[in-house]
This record gives sequence, C-alpha cells and structure tokens, in this order.
Amino acid sequence: MFKKNFLDINIDFNYLSTFLSNNNVFSFVSSKWIGDHILDSCFQIRGVQHTVEFKSVFEDLNNKLNKKNKPSNLDIFYSHIPGAHSNTHADLYDVFLINVFGKVMYKVKDKEYILEKGDLLNIEKNTIHTGIGLGPRITLSYELTHWYVI
Repeated sequence: MFKKNFLDINIDFNYLSTFLSNNNVFSFVSSKWIGDHILDSCFQIRGVQHTVEFKSVFEDLNNKLNKKNKPSNLDIFYSHIPGAHSNTHADLYDVFLINVFGKVMYKVKDKEYILEKGDLLNIEKNTIHTGIGLGPRITLSYELTHWYVI
C-alpha cells in the first residue's frame, strides 16, 4: 500500500535535535559506513512510542493501522545527505513507513516509491527493500511485530 498525504506532522532536524537532547533513547547507525564517511549512513532511534513527544502519534497510528491490536513499535530513521541509505534487507514483521521530512526513495522488490512529507508506504514482512535518501530526510517506521521494544 502506498498512500500520499497520509499523515500531517511537522518534524524537522531542529525538532529531532531537541528530542534527542531531552530523551534517553536508543540510537545507532543502521547501515554500513566506511571510515571517514559516517554521514553517508542512515541512523535509527528505537522505541520512540515511549516518549511524550511521540505518544499521541503512536496512538493515532495504532488506531489507523493496527486493527488486530498486535504488538507495535515506532522508530525514527534519518539521514543527512543525498544517497545515504539503509542496508538492503527484509523485516520479520509488517512495516509502515511515513516520511515526515525531505524525500526518500524505497526500492521494494522491482518497484521504486518516492515518499515525500506525509506519504505512507506499507512493506509486508519478509519483503526485501532498501531506503535511499534523496536529500536530508526523516522517516517514521511503525512496525507490527511479535514483541514490544521497552
């Protein structure tokens, strides 16, 4: 499922910096990087549904996307420069990607999807995909899993 203008939310890198300063969250590089080029990477912040800033967003996504009330999580992926990308991979759970800043292209099987602010892309479990920033970007990843991130 690909849907334009699914979510109206205002998040930019200033907001993200303040969020990171105010919260003790798990964050890490989620792609391969080579020596001096760390900014070519994609970064991940795990379990943001537990924060005040994202609790209502998480509840809204649960109401819209989680009709069977499965365990779910909300993560943030972001990158700073064009071409920064995730590793090509398949998740063991359904993922709903909502782009909230910039543009990102997702390659899913043999198709390409360009997500702009507010756009939603559902990637079913076990589907090979990769995300490539077309510039600085911030993407929410809402996951229907078999476990909760604490």
